[in-house]
This record gives sequence, C-alpha cells and structure tokens, in this order.
Amino acid sequence: MWDVRYNMIRRLLLVVGIIVSLSSCGGDIAYRIEGKLTNLEDQTLYAVFENEDIKVVDTVTCGKPGEFLIEKKQGDFREVTIFFADKMHWVTAYLEKGEKVTITGDADYPAMLRVKGGRINDRLSAIRKEMAPLLKEQADLIRQLNKKNRENLNSSIEEADM
Repeated sequence: MWDVRYNMIRRLLLVVGIIVSLSSCGGDIAYRIEGKLTNLEDQTLYAVFENEDIKVVDTVTCGKPGEFLIEKKQGDFREVTIFFADKMHWVTAYLEKGEKVTITGDADYPAMLRVKGGRINDRLSAIRKEMAPLLKEQADLIRQLNKKNRENLNSSIEEADM
C-alpha cells in the first residue's frame, strides 16, 4: 500500500513540475533588440514594429550613451525600423520570434550598421561588410555635399540681407 501511495505522489509531483515549467515559458520575450551605437548624439530613438496589418511605435531612451534595449513580449512582427539622429537616419532589422537581434556600429554611417540575429539579418550584414569601403565613401560624399549646401544657403541668406 505504501508503494502505491509513493508512486502516486511521484506522478503527481511530476505532473505539477511539468505544468509549472510549461507555464513559465509563456512569460518569455518575443522580440529582444539590443544596440550599441557610437557617435550617437541624440539618445532618443524611435522603434517602429511592423507587419502587414499594423505598425507600433515605441520611443526608446538609451540607458548609457549609445546603448539601448527594446523588448516586446507580444505581437507578430516581421521587422523593426529604428530611427535616430532626429529621425534623419534609420536601420531596419528583420525579426524572428524568440531570436535576439543586436545592432552595432557607427551612427555616422547608418548604411554600415551591423544587424545580427536571424538568417536574413546575418546575410545582409555579410553583404554590408563586403561593401563597407563603398558605403563609407558614399556617406562621406553625402556629408560633404550637405555641408556645401548649408554653406551656400548661409551665404545666399547673408547676401539677401545686404
């Protein structure tokens, strides 16, 4: 009789253990995006989570300069676009549920940011790595053109004032 009770208690504890372990899995984070960007002046970022039906916007403030963490517990999203530098620059990451995504690099060169985590992001990062010299040169040329345009605008305003 003691053996029957002992076996029943063991089975009951096993069932309770399985139920507890399965219920704790429900609290997992569906999407986790970590980032560390250098040369990030404005520490406020905007994350736009998207799927074909909906867009959800989150405002994120960096804990340490250039470092951020975004966690979404719910939702069925395909991608997230993170806007920075007064929404002038952005980076897109493709999401897979349960897969952590990391974004690293220099905020002055947004086309060269490395996005790791997930099959698509890893492939795109490999392509960006191969194209790094071209992307850097393109960003430098655009920066020079914008600087010249600002200088020309300032001088034309000064001439108009005279």
